[in-house]
Amino acid sequence: MKRYIALTFAVIFVLCCFTSCKGKVKDAEIYSNLAGDEFALVTDKNGEPARDEAGNVIEAVTDEKGNNVKDENGEIVTQIHEIKNALVIGDNIELQDYYITIPKGWTNNDSFQGIQIKKENSEDLITIEQIKDKKLVEVEKNCLTLVEAGADRNEGSVVTKKSIKINDKDCTYYAVYIPKGVSGNPVYYGYAIYQGVNGIYRFYISGARDIEADNKEILSIIQSVEFKKAEENAPATTVAAETNAQ
Repeated sequence: MKRYIALTFAVIFVLCCFTSCKGKVKDAEIYSNLAGDEFALVTDKNGEPARDEAGNVIEAVTDEKGNNVKDENGEIVTQIHEIKNALVIGDNIELQDYYITIPKGWTNNDSFQGIQIKKENSEDLITIEQIKDKKLVEVEKNCLTLVEAGADRNEGSVVTKKSIKINDKDCTYYAVYIPKGVSGNPVYYGYAIYQGVNGIYRFYISGARDIEADNKEILSIIQSVEFKKAEENAPATTVAAETNAQ
């Protein structure tokens, strides 16, 4: 009996130690990105992540035990949280300079280096990638090369070159529809290229159908991407002539 009571007290003691050692963060919630990193984001009165005027989420600085760090006035120390890997906040997938609301019928595809969403019960896929080390003309040329290469290898392919609007700016869009790919099934892939202040954003669209024939949903999703305020003064992009070629 004594051994049983002693064991019970030992378990309670361990649990109490664990609880007391675990850090507690005030006015913040713990979030994790798709790479598995955890951090404390400051929340507003509605319990949502607080943001500055540029749309950046605010992080509560914590010590090695996970407790708030305070300044000399006793105020909680905060800083802009740099989103290095994709972060899911509610229905939004967010990166440092932009975010997108996951549309109904689509799911996050767990691509932590960029944003990737997939339509349920479909092969339709949208991937958004930010490119900072290349010029616009270089990215456009590379995308066109990939599209034309796919068309050259597959008879009956249809190439599309046109302009679409992203963030109220004209952007180049290249795509190819291959009625019968290597597997015998139809293949579609294309690229929309947007020049922003913080780099180039390349939208990759793919599917196992002729998306060009019914692209309203895809275009509306691309155009729904929200860029943070630093992107509002982005320079104009070059625009491809609108053509369809076989």
